[in-house]
Amino acid sequence: MYFRLFSLALVFFGASASAYADSITDFDLAAVLQSGTAQGTIAIDIFAGQITGGNFTVNGPAPPGLPPVTDVFTTLQNAGYNGTNQIADFVSGTDRFELSLPLVSLVGYTGSSICSTTERTGCTIANSQGYYPTLFIYFGGELADAAVTGSLTPSSAPEPPTYLLLGAGLASLVAARKRLTT
Repeated sequence: MYFRLFSLALVFFGASASAYADSITDFDLAAVLQSGTAQGTIAIDIFAGQITGGNFTVNGPAPPGLPPVTDVFTTLQNAGYNGTNQIADFVSGTDRFELSLPLVSLVGYTGSSICSTTERTGCTIANSQGYYPTLFIYFGGELADAAVTGSLTPSSAPEPPTYLLLGAGLASLVAARKRLTT
């Protein structure tokens, strides 16, 4: 009796843990800026519809009187829905990377193009009423660059599927039970 309850608890725990692992999806970020590039990954919980993190490099223009900037952004300052777009602000020291997608929710998000509201080449979205995907870079509080073209696409190495993890857990339980009964 106790073994059955323990086995059932393990199955539920395994299913919930593997379902959560599948909900975080890494998206490859690739953008050509007005005078630089942005490249790396953005993590999105596609079940909760929330940007959860990132790890990307921005090679940008030189602020006045300074050399060109290379920043690695790994700190998510805030993310969520602002009434118009899904937004995420990442920081690296005093520099800020702002990503804004014209979506009410990121639940089930599969990727999209990104570009700035000032450079709309290839970024027209039907029925958008002027809301375009945006990506802006601020160096030391000054708007320094914006994306001309770019995309967020699912990374090529996704998490293992939930059913594969659940199946492996069940197979282990069956094997353990057979050992106990023999």
